Amino acid sequence: MLIENEFNVDAAPDVVYALMVDVERVATCLPGTEVLGRRDDGAYDGRMKMKLGPMKMQYAGTVAITDQDPAARTAVMLASGTEAKGQGSAQGTLRMAVTERDGGSSAVAVSTELKITGRVAQMGHGIMKDVSTRMIGEMAQNMERLLAGPTDGEEPATSPDPAAVTAAQETAPAPDVPQVAEPAPAASHVKLSTVVGAVVRGRLAALRAWISRHVRRRAGTPTS
Repeated sequence: MLIENEFNVDAAPDVVYALMVDVERVATCLPGTEVLGRRDDGAYDGRMKMKLGPMKMQYAGTVAITDQDPAARTAVMLASGTEAKGQGSAQGTLRMAVTERDGGSSAVAVSTELKITGRVAQMGHGIMKDVSTRMIGEMAQNMERLLAGPTDGEEPATSPDPAAVTAAQETAPAPDVPQVAEPAPAASHVKLSTVVGAVVRGRLAALRAWISRHVRRRAGTPTS
């Protein structure tokens, strides 16, 4: 099955071509694709998830650049994989070419010879073409965003330097903590109790004197 796609990227041809033959970087632009690591032979382990009609597929396999011509900006990529759940397999040979457009942007042509077995082989060419076109369109947009880098006034996020954080903490002024009035010293409580005790003792003495006079009157004893 042959599937042909073309798309444009708003970036210089040499820059676009360098991205196309960088498997690890370009894989981040293709929806559902993940590169897991590089092999000794130069190929990469990876996996891909996609949806074909009502079916959700996941493949695990390898991808490698088998031929490239930087002067002509052409390359051949071989990708193969097997279903994570099932007996099906897929193998694609992608022939890529990058040419310059008016204004310095790039046109990318991708021709894919696809061999599929298993459940996906039952899908018609039309569905495969539609899915491929959609994925390539998303890939083109992601490539433009990746090559454009941060927008004006934007800086890539970086992790703070631990040493700088520690230095900032050591030189930072102490936080403004509200002052709380201290409780009155215990001596003030002693003085208050002394005054109250004196008042109570005076009242008790006066009461005892009154009772004594009242008792003497009733007994006929002259009071002083």
